[in-house]
Amino acid sequence: MNKFLLVFFISLFFIFSCGNDIKNLSDEYLLDASKGNFYSNTIKLSLEKVVRTDFKVTITPEKSGIYWIANDEEFSSGIKDYNYIIIKGNPLVVGEIYIDFDWYTYGTNMRTGKHFKKRYILKVEE
Repeated sequence: MNKFLLVFFISLFFIFSCGNDIKNLSDEYLLDASKGNFYSNTIKLSLEKVVRTDFKVTITPEKSGIYWIANDEEFSSGIKDYNYIIIKGNPLVVGEIYIDFDWYTYGTNMRTGKHFKKRYILKVEE
């Protein structure tokens, strides 16, 4: 009976310590933009290193004139830093533009990586 309880509690420990649920972060408004005028803003996503291959951005509406690029790392040529994302372009629509991020961070030998989702809202005025 004691062996069974020990195995049971160890199994529970592994199940709960390795769980990776999605962290839905609260929406955040970016600095306001004007239709037809150039807009640029840098966003810092995470303190932990973002996994480049599991990084997704969706901008709605699609033909809003806004696009994103990953920032260049300071001391490495040709390597992109996905922790810092630059939102830029000339907004073509008036209203709200939604920029949805979906990313994972690398894990360590002490814990697994994490999955995050966050929405940024860009208000475009006439």
